[in-house]
Amino acid sequence: MIYIIVCFSLFLGLVYFLLTYKNPSKQEIYFRLALAGVVILVIFVRTYRIDSLQGLDLDEAMGGINSWSIANYGVDFHLVHNPVYLYAWGSGMNILYPLLTVPFVKVLGLSVLSYRLPMVLLSIASSLLLIISFLYAKFSYRKVLIYSIIILLSPGLIIPSRWAVESNIFPILLTFILSFFIFLLYAQSRKVKEIWYWLIIFTLSISAYAYSNNWLFLFAFVLLFFIWSYRKLFHSIKIILLSLITLFFIDWPLIAFIYVNYVSHKQLTICGMTITKLAESRGNSQFIIQSGKPILESIAYNIFETFKVLIQGNDGLLKNGLPGIGLFYPLMVSFAIIGIIYFFEDSKNMLDQFMFIMLVSNIFTVMLISPNFTHLNALILPILYFESKGVMSVFSSPFAIRIFLMFFFALFSVFSYEYVHIYHSQLVNGNHESPLELQKMIRKANSSNRPIYLVTGDETYTGIYTVVLFAKPMSPYEFNSKTVNVSPAAFTPYTTFGKYSFVKDLPQVMKGDSNILIVKRTVNVNKFMKEHKDYHLYRGQYYDYIEK
Repeated sequence: MIYIIVCFSLFLGLVYFLLTYKNPSKQEIYFRLALAGVVILVIFVRTYRIDSLQGLDLDEAMGGINSWSIANYGVDFHLVHNPVYLYAWGSGMNILYPLLTVPFVKVLGLSVLSYRLPMVLLSIASSLLLIISFLYAKFSYRKVLIYSIIILLSPGLIIPSRWAVESNIFPILLTFILSFFIFLLYAQSRKVKEIWYWLIIFTLSISAYAYSNNWLFLFAFVLLFFIWSYRKLFHSIKIILLSLITLFFIDWPLIAFIYVNYVSHKQLTICGMTITKLAESRGNSQFIIQSGKPILESIAYNIFETFKVLIQGNDGLLKNGLPGIGLFYPLMVSFAIIGIIYFFEDSKNMLDQFMFIMLVSNIFTVMLISPNFTHLNALILPILYFESKGVMSVFSSPFAIRIFLMFFFALFSVFSYEYVHIYHSQLVNGNHESPLELQKMIRKANSSNRPIYLVTGDETYTGIYTVVLFAKPMSPYEFNSKTVNVSPAAFTPYTTFGKYSFVKDLPQVMKGDSNILIVKRTVNVNKFMKEHKDYHLYRGQYYDYIEK
């Protein structure tokens, strides 16, 4: 029902958009129809079966139960009041997206739809705002279409919007920032320019809470942007100082967070906010300086691996990008290189300068953080922008543009088909994803008071408890009172709580005479069923349900 209401509202807005011009020319009619088609595609690829096409990722489950806990109890799932960073697995989770989902989870209840819906809506809103900013800037019809198609219909911005993994909100925030900057650039009065500028500063400030791996990027981007703004926009030390004060006012809790986790190692409460002390930082595994190799050798290797991941289109995580496609369609990165070359030949365009600043601000990430598509998500937007610029530079005639669009939409069709059909089962039931069927089995089993064993057949058994809590939320106070004490770790392994036990293999000895077992289909249950003839087996597509 919510899906229908959202789509219908967006459709009405689109109709209004198409009918606002009186006596349009033939060329304008074609442009409007083409742009309407792009908008419809942008919305469709972000909303199609958003609650069922993919399984529930373990990070989504963890974010969801923390959002539900904050919404209903005012604490995260580890009983922390007003955390600036979620404790989550033990190595933490960024707070911004789970916090944004609180109203949705509070009103709609915890579900895949309610937790993913804010990501989808923000992605659509940022996409529409970007298109509107192109129109506001009076870009040529061709430029509006090419930039909108390449940026908004590439996997780099489609895939993150379909998963509610909290770090995926970062490229969406950058899309808002790009839109605000275009409005700023083409505004007529200084007062209006300053309004858009402060929206950029505010969005940059809150984006620090979106993904901690991008703090290096944000540091470089803010520094370069302020220098550039002083020289090109306002020539005002006062505005730059006020911007720095604003950033500090919003982000000081994260500075305190760094102090707590890397210096004092003691949790603090300041102004009612909890500066979370994590069990372990993920930085130990993500920063290449922890590898023990010589630093220059590590940096050179990391840069090589980053380019390899981008060009090959595969980081080993299917939820981040399909093999052979990745964030950018095949051959499209070459157009980004062409776009950058054209930028150096004529670097006077201020929008190009801004996006180049965004691009080079990723230098520390590329040098120091082990590459995968999530870690590189601040690179997505500037690369797509320069892809668009490269295409505009190479394909200058209407005929050439048509050839390119045929090529692009052929790639788009292949990507869509593979995502929906070829890799569907792996996206539903992957290494870190669980099918919605499992949640239904959990709810059924939960209605009984019998011991429940969840058998995964792999190492995910230590984290599958989040799926149980997502399917059937329980009070964080009750959860913490029922769990067996475990040693804090980067990924704290909970193998039992209440009536649930989480195991890799079928148990040899069970707690009682009447148990329920939910077993992944990769685990062979034939021997178990022969030894326990009083148990009944109910086959699912991905899991088996066994009970007396």
